[in-house]
Amino acid sequence: MKAKNIDNIKIVSKQYYTIKDLELISGIKAHTIRIWEQRYNALEPNRTETNIRYYTDNDLKKLLNIGILIKLGYKISQLSKYNGNELNTLVLSKYSTIKKSLIEPLIINMINFDALEFMKILEDNIASDGFESTIELLIYPLIDRIGMLWQTNSITPAHEHFVSNLLKQKLFAEIDKLPKITNHKSEYLLFLPENEYHELGLLYSYYLLKSRGESPVYIGQNVPTIDVIKTANILHCKYLVCFFVSKISQKDANNILKDLLENTTDTTILVAGSDIILKNVFNNDRVKKLENPESLKDY
Repeated sequence: MKAKNIDNIKIVSKQYYTIKDLELISGIKAHTIRIWEQRYNALEPNRTETNIRYYTDNDLKKLLNIGILIKLGYKISQLSKYNGNELNTLVLSKYSTIKKSLIEPLIINMINFDALEFMKILEDNIASDGFESTIELLIYPLIDRIGMLWQTNSITPAHEHFVSNLLKQKLFAEIDKLPKITNHKSEYLLFLPENEYHELGLLYSYYLLKSRGESPVYIGQNVPTIDVIKTANILHCKYLVCFFVSKISQKDANNILKDLLENTTDTTILVAGSDIILKNVFNNDRVKKLENPESLKDY
């Protein structure tokens, strides 16, 4: 891709970034980035034929590493003297200190599509802090950040799919490690409604239930409401667990819940997902909002 074409492109390949993209991805204000450029030559953006600044993947990685090190007490006046490789080396040398603030390193590995380094950070954090703590204190905030970046076109859908698939693999592996359940009564039925495919939260709910000795039934993504009703009545489930993550309308979400309530008996529906959906779920004693993993653990 030639620089002269960038005027007509809204960052498709992610070889090029605007300063707004850098701000969204790094969390560092565009004003601050400009000051670092002007005073310290921390970044050296290229310019199009019409004098628009643009940045490369290497610029982005350098800025992310600078952001990590500044949080550790380094000054921009020091860091501006390092090239990209030297900053990488310095970040790696400080890895044990960074462990409590790993979102930026994970973002860098996502940008690079580096599965090995991404999983190494994840595995190391699980080894030190435990699986549940890693999911709730690291992965949930990471997913929120990725969602924001994807919605603002600062990363490609491929980046989101890359991370989602790695996390699914890890969740399946951790589920497989759990002891076999001797209780065969299935009180929990887990599903995603029609046109819903984002199952990381549902998989983690499945893990939480199994790790506490329950025997949940997981029927997966994009399940028609009628099939949920039939399964719930066959199993005599006490709880239905569902997530609304995608852009489902409030009306459609409430219609699904009403159908479930009307066609099952003595069943409580545990609903999680979008803050907007949860805020506007109609009031019913049999519908409970799961605003975080602790809510599910209470059950």
